[in-house]
Amino acid sequence: MQYVPRWRPWFTSLLDLFYPIICEACGRRIEEDSEFLCMHCQRIQPPTTLHLHRINEFTGHFRGRLQLHTASSLYYYVPGGLVHQLIEKIKYRKRPDLATSLGNYYGNMIADHHSFGQIDLVTSVPLHKSKQIQRGYNQSECFAVAVAESLGIQYRNGILVRHRSQNSLTGMDRFQRMKALQKTYALADPAPISNRHVLLVDDVMTTGATLEACGRLLLEGGASSLSLMTIAMGH
Repeated sequence: MQYVPRWRPWFTSLLDLFYPIICEACGRRIEEDSEFLCMHCQRIQPPTTLHLHRINEFTGHFRGRLQLHTASSLYYYVPGGLVHQLIEKIKYRKRPDLATSLGNYYGNMIADHHSFGQIDLVTSVPLHKSKQIQRGYNQSECFAVAVAESLGIQYRNGILVRHRSQNSLTGMDRFQRMKALQKTYALADPAPISNRHVLLVDDVMTTGATLEACGRLLLEGGASSLSLMTIAMGH
C-alpha cells in the first residue's frame, strides 16, 4: 500500500478552498481534477467516444476523399453551445491555455487506446503569419503540442505553411473550396514526415476542406499514413 502523508488530505482541501478548479464553461467548481468541465456541463456536452473506434463518423466524413488510418474529435460542435463558447475564448479572448488544457485532457483520455498507438509525429494546421502575429499563438498548435506531450509523441511545426490569408469559403461547393485551398497551403518541410504516420490537428472540423487540403499535402509529400484530430467537429 502506498504511504500517504497525514498532512496531504488537509493540505489538498485547503488548496482547493483558496484555489478551486473552476469549470470554464459555467464557472462552477469542479470536484474531480481529472475533468475539464463540471458534471452539469458534462451532461450537456459530454466528450465524444470517437477515439474508441478506428473507423467512425469522423473518418466516414472523408470516405472517398482522403485515405485515413483514424480520426477523432474531443467534442461535437454546436453553434452557440458550450464548446462554441470555449472555442471563442481560445481564439478571440487570448486563452491559449484553454487549448493546452484541452490537449492534455484529450491526450490522457486516448493514451491507452490502440487507434493512436501507431502515430510517429504530430503537426497542426498553420495560421497565416499575419494572423498568428495578431493573435499571438496558433490555437491548433497549442492543442496539438499538449496532445503530443500527453501521448509521448514528437510534435513538429513548420511542416505546413499558409501562404495567404483565405477569404470565407461559405457558399462554395467542395471543388471550389479545394481549388481555393490548394493556393493557400503548401508543404514546406517534407523530411520529418517521410515514411511516418502523421497526426494532423486542427481546432474545428466543419466541411473538412482545410483538413483535406493539408492532409493531401502530407500524403503526397511522403507520409506513410495519416490520422486527424480536432477539438470539436460538426455533428
